[in-house]
Amino acid sequence: MTALTQDQETRLIDIMACCVHQASTGDYPPGRGSLTRKLTAKEAKQARDDRYDMTEHFIETLPLLLTKVRDEGGG
Repeated sequence: MTALTQDQETRLIDIMACCVHQASTGDYPPGRGSLTRKLTAKEAKQARDDRYDMTEHFIETLPLLLTKVRDEGGG
């Protein structure tokens, strides 16, 4: 496996950020769906559960990632 270029890393981070945003808000991806659609009760509960799961995940992984970036000279 080869290392990602800076441009590839940036694009991957953008994609991941969009996925996290969509999962946590229940919003449609840009350019898709209705702008006025409201979430159903089931979708709202799923979005809450997803936010909780992502928060738990990032509480554990973000410090490790930030340390890695700092140690590699990226921060």
